[in-house]
Amino acid sequence: MIKIIFSILFLLVTLSYPQTLYASPPSGNYLELNGGFIKGENTDNSSPPAFTFEAWIKPNSLGGLQHIMTLSSPNQTHPNYQLSINGGSLQLTYTYSVNALRQIVTGNLSSGNWQHIAAVISPSSTVLFLNGTSLGNFNGSYNLKPIGPDIFIGSDGHSSIFSSNIFKGSIDQVRISKISRNIPANWQNNLYLTDLSADSEAILIWNLNQARGEISATDDSNHINGLLVGGDLKIHFYGVLPTATPFVLPTLRPLRTISLFPQPTLHPGSSPTVTIPEDSWFTRLERPLFRR
Repeated sequence: MIKIIFSILFLLVTLSYPQTLYASPPSGNYLELNGGFIKGENTDNSSPPAFTFEAWIKPNSLGGLQHIMTLSSPNQTHPNYQLSINGGSLQLTYTYSVNALRQIVTGNLSSGNWQHIAAVISPSSTVLFLNGTSLGNFNGSYNLKPIGPDIFIGSDGHSSIFSSNIFKGSIDQVRISKISRNIPANWQNNLYLTDLSADSEAILIWNLNQARGEISATDDSNHINGLLVGGDLKIHFYGVLPTATPFVLPTLRPLRTISLFPQPTLHPGSSPTVTIPEDSWFTRLERPLFRR
């Protein structure tokens, strides 16, 4: 009887804690950030009917305010969309309509572990997700702002590595869409365990599978490639830094030996014979004479 009760309690705890943490990235390579960020640009300034952001993250720490994604225009007071870590929770900030601003802070993230995060905004609701599970259902929004024009991953929206509140950690499989995606269904179908595929509703997909040393994030959907800003020390794809091409000295021709006098020719059974030019200072029978 005790074993049965224990089994039931264990099952209930397991079902009530679906936020499984992953010890490694789900697929392919990934990006490491230590003060750098990715910057892209979306030339489509239309307003989407809905918005979805998805990514895997592994924060180094949960302290302070760290911006994971910022979509904005230069010199804006508030970003169009921004997803951040705030004291260990997930924070979504976005503007809509004329001057309306909404900010939601919820959930508990984990440092040093891979976890999947998502934000979905539609006219009916605003929902944040952690590992496929809703962290709360909030009011929806109409008249959303454009997705861009500036797209930053790991930054607060300023084109400087000295900006404050930069995300530090690892990130993988970034997707931004102009629709409301079904995050729980995608999670249950293991969609996030493989590289994301392109469709007509994706604004960009950065699967981040490039090799270390490359300085761009290749878009697998809409050709919005991102630039890695900050240098290899602050941002790079996971892996060993490629070694520089070794410096090789040019091959030199062998030096030719120049003789002042002919070398003796030897034949079997004969003595060496040396022929001396007639105008030489030497004679065959005398020692060298030196002119005064």
